[in-house]
Amino acid sequence: MAQGAEKDVMSSPSPSPSEETLRQPQRDQHQHQHQHQHQLQVQHGDEHSDNHIDIESIRSSEEPVPVLEPPPHHHHHHLHKKNNQYDDVAENGIRYEYLTFETEIVFDEICATSNIPPPNLKKYQSPLTWSATHKTIILILSCYCTFMAAYSAGAYSIASAPQRAKWHVSEVVFNTGVTTWCLGFATSPMILAPFSEINGRRPVFIGSAVMFMAGLIACATTPSFAGMLVARFFVGAGASTFATMVGGVVSDLYDARHRNTPMAVYSGSALVGTGLGPLCSGFIVGRANFRWVYYHQIISLGIMLVVVYLFFKETRGSVLLSRKAKVLNDYLDKVHRSNGDNNGKGNSTLAPLGDKPDTHTAIHHHSHVRLDQDSTTIQDEKHMAGIDNDTSNNHHPPTRTRYKVAADDSRSSLAHMLYLSLTIPFKLLATEPVVFFFSLWISFAWALLYMTFSVLPLVFSTRHGFTTEQNGAVFAAITIGTVVATVVSIFQPILTNRRWPKLTTSPEGRLYFVCLESALLPVGLFWFGWTTSASVHWISPVLAIGVAEMGIFVIYLAVFNYLADVYHRYASSALAAQSFMRNTLAAVFPLFTDQMFRTLGYPAASSLLGGISAVLTLVPWVLLFNGEKIRARSKIARQIMAHAT
Repeated sequence: MAQGAEKDVMSSPSPSPSEETLRQPQRDQHQHQHQHQHQLQVQHGDEHSDNHIDIESIRSSEEPVPVLEPPPHHHHHHLHKKNNQYDDVAENGIRYEYLTFETEIVFDEICATSNIPPPNLKKYQSPLTWSATHKTIILILSCYCTFMAAYSAGAYSIASAPQRAKWHVSEVVFNTGVTTWCLGFATSPMILAPFSEINGRRPVFIGSAVMFMAGLIACATTPSFAGMLVARFFVGAGASTFATMVGGVVSDLYDARHRNTPMAVYSGSALVGTGLGPLCSGFIVGRANFRWVYYHQIISLGIMLVVVYLFFKETRGSVLLSRKAKVLNDYLDKVHRSNGDNNGKGNSTLAPLGDKPDTHTAIHHHSHVRLDQDSTTIQDEKHMAGIDNDTSNNHHPPTRTRYKVAADDSRSSLAHMLYLSLTIPFKLLATEPVVFFFSLWISFAWALLYMTFSVLPLVFSTRHGFTTEQNGAVFAAITIGTVVATVVSIFQPILTNRRWPKLTTSPEGRLYFVCLESALLPVGLFWFGWTTSASVHWISPVLAIGVAEMGIFVIYLAVFNYLADVYHRYASSALAAQSFMRNTLAAVFPLFTDQMFRTLGYPAASSLLGGISAVLTLVPWVLLFNGEKIRARSKIARQIMAHAT
């Protein structure tokens, strides 16, 4: 269910799920942490034209990979003369400096001479530095959102009988409700991703929850099946942002060394929800009107929306930095205006050259400069304020320091961001073999998961005479299999790092266990198909479903991690590509599930799916032994990996 890609998924061992969006969250927070505290001097009205960078655009295979973040600036902190004028400072006397989470803010100088209290910057700290308790709260809220999104997918199908009877539709027609849900889930993240980059994750989270709830209310009240199909589309569209953006939230909160456990929990919450949806709804259908399948989701989602509104804090680094820069600039403007009024000037210009530099106009960092009687200190202060001491020529222009964020400068227009968000994933699918075959692998596995919504009730009702409630209980196998796989995925890297540390030195090192564990999917499918006879106890095919689900979980996590490891800056786009392909196949497969199993027979149909799954299991084996060669042939992957090293 969850799409990593959010736009925000980084390298190992993360996918993310996330929300979100086709830019990397770690890049947002750390794109300038390892640069010196350089200052950018811009001409008034020209700052964007001089520094605009078209991020994440792929033009052709013959052109180099574009820069995804602004290149380091190495401007010296001096003014440069041109025709005896100082043209490196804006006409209004403002010099901009890039703000990062590493920028050290000191208010001592200003507080000593101004009555205006400094702003509280604590809420703009990097999410990576939040306390473990704060991170855990955000993680729990995010994973519950993912759980609710997955839950809504499976809850619909188990209530097939009463809904089909109400609207007089066939099983195939009824399954189009799964199709429209998946289509909404596949397309929504690509459209909402740019809004997450500009406005942050929190408003998109809340807006998506409102759309999700509106769709569920429509499902619960619609008088027609056509209305149900439209409502299901919006349920999928709203739910998808929860699933996709959470991967980005995890990357915001945890660095690569500590990301494996939260990513495993996040992925597990998506698959657990897929199993619990039909399980819980199966009990409801047998005891109440089918509308309660939607009512109880509305109640749960309403509670979650209130909790998210109250406790979910913004985690996107670039957005927090932008807000911090705005707060600092507003504060400096207030102090400067106050200083001007106190000196009888009533304007925001600094004193002319020769006066003591206005200490209210700059916040100093990385060198705690103080104004005192020492001329050297005053000289340093002038240097930081951008004032040259050469007085042999015309007056130097007075300057004031203000802050800006590199991510804001490098960001394209909203229309162009939407264009990139909607096109780059498909370009990667068409030009990158790794993206295509990994997407095909996970897409087939994901489609099989959605086939279970129709297959399990069909098989167990015809072979073992199960009721709707009992059919729903069979989906507990999916939940249990996911929980077991999640626990294994948490402790497996710990064992790997202790016993075989070299396996973590390359992206292919992750695939050793995946090559073996992914075989659980075809094993489970063959096992299920050939134990569906009425003469075989029902527990055997149920166990087979659990085994197959463990294989799906392994594939799901492996695809997220490997694409994130290899494509770095393009990870969000690569993950968006597999997410779209994955949900598209999941939308199509339920439309022919019943016909295939009834026509071929349960053993043959399941064996066919198991055989295809076995062939696709070769994908990680090929990459395990030839991954480096394949990446070397890819211009994008080669340059990204070279840059990373």
